[in-house]
Amino acid sequence: SSDFAEPLRVLFAIGSLEQGGAELRLVELLNRLDRRRFAPALYLMEKRGGLLSRLPPGIPIAAFHPAGHKPALPWRALGFFAPETARMFHLRSVARRCQAQVIVGWVLQSAYEALDAARVL
Repeated sequence: SSDFAEPLRVLFAIGSLEQGGAELRLVELLNRLDRRRFAPALYLMEKRGGLLSRLPPGIPIAAFHPAGHKPALPWRALGFFAPETARMFHLRSVARRCQAQVIVGWVLQSAYEALDAARVL
């Protein structure tokens, strides 16, 4: 039994789901999380990678670079001049939209951007 009233909303951020050790571990974690305790969402810098098909059903996915599309014009313009800043602000907007209580940057670059986004939530 659980004493939690509602699941903790966790947004995981990573570059993509190309085959790699860190990416595989994240997919395994997402498949094993107790959904009664955690409500995971996924943020990708680029929505690509063979591991996308191994994600559990029902996980919301947002991406700075959606598969086969360019980012929306404001993000693309900011990204041209300051790519890290653009990704951080986009991640922040996604975190607010999904009402994330925790942001987990899964690899080093994503961790830096998640930290910056969390500071300005």
